[in-house]
Amino acid sequence: MMRDYDIKFVNKEITPFGGLSLFLKMLEKCHFEEQLEKCCIPVQGSNRGYKPIQLILGL
Repeated sequence: MMRDYDIKFVNKEITPFGGLSLFLKMLEKCHFEEQLEKCCIPVQGSNRGYKPIQLILGL
């Protein structure tokens, strides 16, 4: 889900999470998830747990 954003200065307060959408867009353009899959990330120990990549991307 790629969207174009209009970045400009406005005199309004934003939440601390205001820049996260731009950060996520950067990670998507860098193919961050694909790069994580190529790394040697430890395997999950439980079949009910989250995959390590899901935990990293959730942060």
